[in-house]
Amino acid sequence: MPCKIVVMRQVKLKSQIGDVVGAYSIEQDLGDQVEPVGGAFVIINVTDAEVNHPAILQLTAHIEHDNYERQYYLNPVQPGHEFYEQFVANGKITTDLVTLQSYILERAL
Repeated sequence: MPCKIVVMRQVKLKSQIGDVVGAYSIEQDLGDQVEPVGGAFVIINVTDAEVNHPAILQLTAHIEHDNYERQYYLNPVQPGHEFYEQFVANGKITTDLVTLQSYILERAL
């Protein structure tokens, strides 16, 4: 079953741009503060992974660190980025797990 992940678009406390703050079933409504446009968040629909997939769990895992909430994050969506036009048009992005994994970055801790 597909899932959706919520990704930070702004820095807030220890959460950084590109941090995945949660994974949810595709049917779950996250409310007006998150969907459809997102505001501080980007919604990414992952067409072929569930919330308990190891790659999704890796992205949502917390770490003990003074400056960062998560060790793994996604390359932020910016103008010129492959997903930027899709995000501007829809307020969310749809992709598969293989493509998503190619955007995972690791912070040097």
